[in-house]
Amino acid sequence: MRSASQETAPAPPLGNAPRPTRAVPARPPDPRHLAAARKLLAGGGREEGLGPYRLWTDDRNEELLRLLAQVANGFEEVYRARYGCAPVGPPAEAVVLFAAEAAYRSFQDRDPQIAERAASAHSGYGIVALFDGGRLRKEVASTLVHELAHHTNRRALGPLLPSWLDEGIADDLAQSRLDEAGRLLPRTLSGARAKVGNLIHFYGAQAGLQRLRQAIDAGMLPPVPQLLDLPWQSFVGSEDGLNYIHAAFWVRYLLDGEGGALAPAFRAYLAAVGEGEPATPEVLRARLGRSWDDLESGFRRWIEAQAAGP
Repeated sequence: MRSASQETAPAPPLGNAPRPTRAVPARPPDPRHLAAARKLLAGGGREEGLGPYRLWTDDRNEELLRLLAQVANGFEEVYRARYGCAPVGPPAEAVVLFAAEAAYRSFQDRDPQIAERAASAHSGYGIVALFDGGRLRKEVASTLVHELAHHTNRRALGPLLPSWLDEGIADDLAQSRLDEAGRLLPRTLSGARAKVGNLIHFYGAQAGLQRLRQAIDAGMLPPVPQLLDLPWQSFVGSEDGLNYIHAAFWVRYLLDGEGGALAPAFRAYLAAVGEGEPATPEVLRARLGRSWDDLESGFRRWIEAQAAGP
């Protein structure tokens, strides 16, 4: 989750007519907010490297810390290859990892925009904040991926992006599998399918894909243009989280659907956004060169095929 107060300019929502933005350099951590986070770390925490980032933490889970460092080290290479965009300059943000969930919640509640939301992490003021809390290591790593994507989006595309684009990219990467070396594997889908008796159970991103198919089958999934029009408060305010899933798989369809036929046009759109082109739905549609009806039907067919699985 990205904090609405990450920028000093008007916070998202931007709705369907965001003002043109462009890629900007990394934002170093705000000293006051970093100090506030460190006060909640046991003993003030300790500082160490996390790939190209600086980490402050009170976590002693060395296996987790090694995995997070591996993820951070390889993240930008994967981002460039996936979206075809080179971020401006090196990273400069800080990562704050809380060992205890309660300490993280205390820090989260300082921001009224996201206070009391059911988040496992958030970004703002040049800081990624997340917690361990005894969760599975790869779950914590996926959370870090999501938040690093927000900061990298800022450097590659610009600040204050439409919610579908910012969150869709973040979840596209976060729902990808991690190999044993901590490297993201785009185009793969994390989670699992497990057959128990005559029933198939879905977990993680696989479960999200099934929720999307069920929403399509029930006639409850809004058209893509409606998703792309949602202002920030409406996008994140949905209690079921379906907007995040919808956006992530829409981004994934544009890159991987139809044998990658739409990927060059989508990457050209991203490059143009990073150079100041308005990130509006109509600009995207024009870049893709198709009608919304064609895109909608193609997307839904692709979701049905993905959900059917091998």
